[in-house]
Amino acid sequence: MKKILAVFSAVLCLSAVFSGCEKVDRNALETTTASETTAAVTLPEVESSYNKKSRTMKYVYRNAQGDITSISVITYNKNKQIEKESTYDGEDNLINMKAYKYDENSNIIEEALYNSENKLEYMYKDYEYKKVKTDKGEKYIEIKHNRYNSEMKCDAVFKYKYDENYNRTGMETYSPEGNLLTRNEF
Repeated sequence: MKKILAVFSAVLCLSAVFSGCEKVDRNALETTTASETTAAVTLPEVESSYNKKSRTMKYVYRNAQGDITSISVITYNKNKQIEKESTYDGEDNLINMKAYKYDENSNIIEEALYNSENKLEYMYKDYEYKKVKTDKGEKYIEIKHNRYNSEMKCDAVFKYKYDENYNRTGMETYSPEGNLLTRNEF
């Protein structure tokens, strides 16, 4: 649990640092730099608890005045994978919920986001993986997956690129018709 809190704190710190950065256009020839931040950043207080019987982790976020701003409840399956993640506001009203499914190799095969009325917002599925051999053994790398809108119509296809060591180096997004929409390099 201490590791989870440490990772969560690191993510919050990075979010605070990067929120003061200017947007970088990767296609531009000149480099942009981070803008100056003069005000101190106050991170929200976080309380966490874990219920071993239900395999549920609960995070309660509070503002500087001590008021609850949001609650996140994460349920894990027997393989210690996230099965469901629900986010609530300070009044305990559901904001949204994500549900996940995995294959027999622990690869994600479905991720769905539902709104506060439990209606589907979007779903990622049709994942394709490739089994590769590395110097550390065999692993699966994600080749592609599709995104579906609330009407379950495919609206985007995500494809991934890797280097010779199978480190992810890029992602391209295509329309269902095959037109390139975005290209990101890591």
